[in-house]
Amino acid sequence: VSIFATKSYKPNFLDKIQEVWINFLLSSPSTHIVNVSSNTLVAALTPFEYAMASAIGAIKRDPDRITGGEVAARFYGTIEGTLEGLRAAGEAFRDPDNFVKDPLTKLEMRREKAVNTPLKIGNYDFIGDTVRLPGRALVAEDVLFKAIGYKQEMWGQAVRQAQKEGKGLRRAKEILNDPDSEF
Repeated sequence: VSIFATKSYKPNFLDKIQEVWINFLLSSPSTHIVNVSSNTLVAALTPFEYAMASAIGAIKRDPDRITGGEVAARFYGTIEGTLEGLRAAGEAFRDPDNFVKDPLTKLEMRREKAVNTPLKIGNYDFIGDTVRLPGRALVAEDVLFKAIGYKQEMWGQAVRQAQKEGKGLRRAKEILNDPDSEF
């Protein structure tokens, strides 16, 4: 029933206007420069924030403090997340349909792919896909930085858990390979 309802809906004129308008607003280079630069700052400064927290925790001798090992793991997570994020961003730009369904994306449309044309080569719709390029870029940017943040947090939490258990990096990698079973 859901598939039938989805296929039976035809975008109306207002859906098409909304898609063109939103992508027009996103087409400014400054939009993408601000998005990428602010996310880059957050991703780059997060490990340093944890390093400061580690130093403060060491001074206060807090038993539940952030350790140097956790800080190093977050730096490593930044590198790993960047590599994975770049691959995922490329995939998201090529085929955003796999990522737009993510409820945490910034692109909010009543109906996706309202603008289309019968002129297609393969899966490429010249008019519709060109109209949606700014939105595709925004989705790809967000996918990149979500991957970085995710890997930073996963590495940090895995090392923290391994240290609580009195174990080392091998245990942290086991936790990373199967995070649901151990947390």
